[in-house]
Amino acid sequence: KQIRDAALEFKQVKSVLELATMYLGSQKLLLHLDIEVSHSTTAQELGELVEVLKERIKEKVPIISTIQIEAAPSSAPGW
Repeated sequence: KQIRDAALEFKQVKSVLELATMYLGSQKLLLHLDIEVSHSTTAQELGELVEVLKERIKEKVPIISTIQIEAAPSSAPGW
């Protein structure tokens, strides 16, 4: 819930499509996150969004050591 909420704090993120975690030993967590972003988001904005989102997630869930984020443009009109 904390990870999903962190992603949805950003206006460019329209939805979380998939969220998967995997423990690596007892002290590390791997996160794979698929998000849907506004189709008007530029490549530069997307790069900045991903970096800030990674920082925010690590603040909320410090045990996460590795984050992979994939983004897909929204297919909804007007987004």
